[in-house]
Amino acid sequence: MTQLIGQHVALPASLSLSNEAHSTMVENSKYLHQHPELSMGESATADRPDEQFSAIGSETFRCGGTGAVAVMSRTCRWP
Repeated sequence: MTQLIGQHVALPASLSLSNEAHSTMVENSKYLHQHPELSMGESATADRPDEQFSAIGSETFRCGGTGAVAVMSRTCRWP
């Protein structure tokens, strides 16, 4: 069951992130804010998640020039 906390919706337990996944998301957020790129020139911004999702077995590809897409499957080794 989803629970409302203040203005945010808490994830159901089945969608909770592991501590490692949460740490990775926080680290990525900090990195991206410390290394901004101009609009439509975000090649390094797209490289980072592309490399991370490839490392866990996701199929990845680029779209729209600077977009990165990861296709998650049950065989991915998500932390």
